[in-house]
Amino acid sequence: MKTLKTELIACFDQLDTYVHLSFLEMQRDCRKGTIHALRVALKRFRALLQMLDALDPHFAGKPAIKKLKPLFEEAGKLRALQILDAILHAQEEKLQMEHVHSAKIRQRIGAQQRFFDEFIHSYSIADIREASLQARSHLLHLGLR
Repeated sequence: MKTLKTELIACFDQLDTYVHLSFLEMQRDCRKGTIHALRVALKRFRALLQMLDALDPHFAGKPAIKKLKPLFEEAGKLRALQILDAILHAQEEKLQMEHVHSAKIRQRIGAQQRFFDEFIHSYSIADIREASLQARSHLLHLGLR
């Protein structure tokens, strides 16, 4: 029989897996789509942890949320530049302008990409996994029906 607790555990497991796989994909191929997918996965997982924290103030999700923050922020810096580039490039095309401004943004993207590549390869998902396992363990013992 499905209960709120079993559904939350299933949701937790699914989002945890999504974060892990998105992180691994990002390490293999850091492009627009993978950065976006990682940020979406992190946002959803963080939201679930925050909801569980609201259900139980003793929930062990805060360490996982803290561990996710640097990864989310660094991916966001690169993603913001990519979005800005897409907007500028489209406007330059529409106005039939030379791509001077978007070229400058692409230079910044290149620098941020190199930084992020180093960051993502030096970042340890082990801390996130450990915090996530602690949160899952707490969820298993949470007094929900």
